[in-house]
Amino acid sequence: MDPTTSVDLMDIPLDATAMELLGRIGDSELTAFAFDALAVPRTVENSYTLHAPLELAARLDLLDDVPERLRDLARLRILGLARGFLATGEPVPPPPPLECGSVEECLERLVAAVSGADPEGADAAAVRLAAELTAGELAEVAAGELVTTMGAAGHAPILLASYRRRPDSDLRPFRGTARRLALGDDVAVTRRWVSPTGRDRGSVEEFTAALGATTSPGTAPWGIFGWVSAAGESGAMAGVPELADDEIEEGFRALFRVAAASMLADDTEVAPYGWSHGLTIPVGIREVLDLHDRRREALDVATLVVAGVRHAHGKVDVSGAAVASGRDGPRIDEAELVGAACIGFDGHLVKYVQACRTAAALDPGYRDLYVRAADHLVRWWMARPPDEVA
Repeated sequence: MDPTTSVDLMDIPLDATAMELLGRIGDSELTAFAFDALAVPRTVENSYTLHAPLELAARLDLLDDVPERLRDLARLRILGLARGFLATGEPVPPPPPLECGSVEECLERLVAAVSGADPEGADAAAVRLAAELTAGELAEVAAGELVTTMGAAGHAPILLASYRRRPDSDLRPFRGTARRLALGDDVAVTRRWVSPTGRDRGSVEEFTAALGATTSPGTAPWGIFGWVSAAGESGAMAGVPELADDEIEEGFRALFRVAAASMLADDTEVAPYGWSHGLTIPVGIREVLDLHDRRREALDVATLVVAGVRHAHGKVDVSGAAVASGRDGPRIDEAELVGAACIGFDGHLVKYVQACRTAAALDPGYRDLYVRAADHLVRWWMARPPDEVA
């Protein structure tokens, strides 16, 4: 819809009157406003500000498939995301200009800043890269460098995958992700974690069974890096066989199935922030797999993520559910599923539904499994009382 009346998106009240006013704003203007809002990182570093660029990407990816009757509300959620981001903390001042002789040098400076826990340096490199590259080009040059990091909760591949899908995306929000990649020392996945003593070669079936049978030994640390490092230090990967080089693609599909089966068959209370990450991060890693030559490392890191979430939270063996096709129960209307996710408040939910759709495209024989997993998380959120989702 082309705007017919000038409306300031900052002035639209986020209440029942918003729908009529927002209806005067076209999608392109709304999208531009959202990217403008997320262009400058905030001084508050929390889950909301970390996930905002990823949430926006997922909401934009899904918007065209939202049923028409829900579209206005889905658009209002995009406005609410942008306005909420602007209301969180204060804007981070721009970093000093970075002098680089080439894109390769800028990328090296970004990687060095991430490794050195230097958020200002990472910010400066991100600004320079955004000035030199399109989003699609950034995904191509950065995928191999960032695919193994657990900085920013392991979410860099998810953002790069969104740039792959939407190569003309506004790159300014990458500043915030770059800063988060360089915060703290939780960035490196060591070879000792993914290749512990005793890890042998095995079949995809054995790989699936071992991951599905991984369960928690007790209280888990909090967060992606905590889960991954605890699983790595415990030697949890020793029981998960390595796959042959020509089985890497099937290995990713097996990871997706175990993650989706965990959502459907394991502890329900882990659904929103545990089992969801078990799929979104490996899917992001897989989406940029052909942009670099670190295929073995990429699979190892994605496997450690799934093993980490299951080592932290698994209560039951889901390997049987992971090899079932999922073709049981009533048919799920995927458009309604997308609509329900996009009118919801939670950023993890829209990321998860988008990841389920990607997994289904990469593993079409198990499409129903991923659709049911997405439906499960949508219904989990729908069952929450209003004060838990507002």
